[in-house]
Amino acid sequence: MRYDFEAKINLRRNDGTAFECDNLEQSRTDDFCVDIIFELIKDGEKQWERYLNDDPAVWSSNSFNNFRFTFTAREAMLAADEIYMIISGTHEDVDIYFDNVSITPQGEQRALCAEIVNGDAEVRLFM
Repeated sequence: MRYDFEAKINLRRNDGTAFECDNLEQSRTDDFCVDIIFELIKDGEKQWERYLNDDPAVWSSNSFNNFRFTFTAREAMLAADEIYMIISGTHEDVDIYFDNVSITPQGEQRALCAEIVNGDAEVRLFM
């Protein structure tokens, strides 16, 4: 099964100033933004899958930026006991802010937090 990953990310130096980075840079140079790593754990053994941003837009240092990619849930991911998402790659003096993270099966509409899943939630009595 293929999935779409989406998030909004902003990078700021620890002192609150903007951090300029090159969204198209793929190796961890001084201009590198971030990557997403899934850490898969099965029977105590760790395995990692690294993903770069597929959104080609130039990153703005003053706002949240799109980070997206598509991935296939392979056997190692499906069989994992635990899966962790790690946002990494930037300098240690840079804070990573993220919002609106979603992982959606490809081709399906993403539900928004504002949508009510249980249509009668407003009138439901809880006892």
